Amino acid sequence: MKNRVITTLLGGLLWAASAHAQSPVLRPDSTLKTPESRITFVANPTRITSLDSLLKPHRGRVVYVDFWGTWCVPCRKEMPYAARLKEKLTGEPVDFLYIAYENGYTAKLIANWKATVQKLHLTGRHFMMNTAFEGGLSEFLEIDSYPRYIIVDRDGEIVNDDAARPSETTEVLRQLRDALNR
Repeated sequence: MKNRVITTLLGGLLWAASAHAQSPVLRPDSTLKTPESRITFVANPTRITSLDSLLKPHRGRVVYVDFWGTWCVPCRKEMPYAARLKEKLTGEPVDFLYIAYENGYTAKLIANWKATVQKLHLTGRHFMMNTAFEGGLSEFLEIDSYPRYIIVDRDGEIVNDDAARPSETTEVLRQLRDALNR
């Protein structure tokens, strides 16, 4: 009886450890890694108040920035094209940064946004605008419709503040390669 209890407990622990290892836990500032994807949420998002501070980790790489919202149907229609664009740029020093505008910054909106990112398998780095960031950005880029795309060069300079959409594959590839060759 004692051996069966120990065997059952050990079996349960091994199963739990195996299940935990196979299903990553997603924390607010963590990375979800699966064999086919990589999703990163910006750490300490309330400390990010400018586009420059958000772009700093990407220095030395070209960044394709996608301004979108979970509520935006045209934004979501572009996502499959973005996945194909990433495939075409495999091995190139190009990062994909998604900046979401969700009409507020509450725990419920944050949870919905993260769930949507995961559901759509949006690989890349993700940030949800907070009030301070939104205020500075609206003065700087005057974003008044979504989706909106910009391209940032390796030095962190915006080289195209109205870049082509992922569905405009030939044009966006040309724009990104121009930025790579600067």
